[in-house]
Amino acid sequence: GELTGYINDSSRYIGETEYWIDKTRENISALTAVISDFNTYIRENEYWHNPDMPEYGKGMTRAERVQKAVEILKKAGYTWKKEVKIKKDKVKPGKGLKMPDGKDLPEIDILTPPADYDPLRAMAGIQVQGWLNEIGINASAKPASMSFISDKVKIKQDFDTYILGYLLGIDPSYLNSFFHSSEIKRRGRNTSAYKNERFDELADECNKEMDMEKRKKLVFEMQSMLADDLPWIPFFNASVIEGHRQQRFTGWVNQLNGIGNSWSF
Repeated sequence: GELTGYINDSSRYIGETEYWIDKTRENISALTAVISDFNTYIRENEYWHNPDMPEYGKGMTRAERVQKAVEILKKAGYTWKKEVKIKKDKVKPGKGLKMPDGKDLPEIDILTPPADYDPLRAMAGIQVQGWLNEIGINASAKPASMSFISDKVKIKQDFDTYILGYLLGIDPSYLNSFFHSSEIKRRGRNTSAYKNERFDELADECNKEMDMEKRKKLVFEMQSMLADDLPWIPFFNASVIEGHRQQRFTGWVNQLNGIGNSWSF
């Protein structure tokens, strides 16, 4: 199967400029040998995938990425106590990012599962912390139990950012579950509180449309809207090896996302 990782930015600060994320092979392969970069909300080998999705920062060096992120923050009115310095390919991190109103940007907690539960997301949190610190954002990776994260995210709805992962299904209906405004509720699945009336209209229409090509056009437009608004930041895609003892267990249903799916259980 494949585990798809996203950064859920409830703070709305770090999603303003996705250029700070470095998905180049030498960086993401530090997490695991079976990981690949990911720039969309539907896997690229699927019928529903929109091939015209933006790939922020593709082909840029690390210094160029940071420079672009700094330019976007400046244009939005952000300032620094100590601004990021870039000389050739060297980046000297900034400090004390201030919001457009002059107040200090609050510290951002990056919630991840602990390494003994999911080393991939735990290591990703440390990488994200370093990238954000580089552009002057005071961010810290905070490994926590899944029960703690679930309580903060789905019950109390009190968090800045967390790194999540899903074994996505074949049908794109999960876009509705994750981003429709009706799911902004206690225990709802729209944990980023993304609200866009046009997206809701498309999602409702998509759920009712039986013509495959018409539905595909709706899904493509939904993906484009999400790529612009970035309620979640697509991060990585990783192979997941699932094994079972054939002499004892039967009836598994193999899908693109592996045998660990609702049809098997």
